[in-house]
Amino acid sequence: LTLCAQRGVLVKGSAHLERLGRVERVFMDKTGTLTRGAFTLSAVRLVCSPKDDTEYQRPALAVGALLRWMCALESKSSHPLASAILRGAGAAIRVAAKQCKVEAYDTIPGRGARAT
Repeated sequence: LTLCAQRGVLVKGSAHLERLGRVERVFMDKTGTLTRGAFTLSAVRLVCSPKDDTEYQRPALAVGALLRWMCALESKSSHPLASAILRGAGAAIRVAAKQCKVEAYDTIPGRGARAT
């Protein structure tokens, strides 16, 4: 927790860090609970859990593909974090995102958004 705090990451208790080892899906936080109003996308990293003690799984998507789908989803949103993701992804990714078909977009208040 100390290292997270030193790097500007707010974690609501150590139990959440312990659960990261079992993460299978990652969702974007769009709740607006961040403390600073200047939102930027600084990095996108894919993290995979090990299959066993020695071998790590390959991510299902590459970073570029993940960003493309994120931009496709966030292009439907008016949330300030959506704008930051779109700006941070770059023009080429935003253009490629237009090829992604986003249907049944729905905002979930306090939780984010979903689509098919």
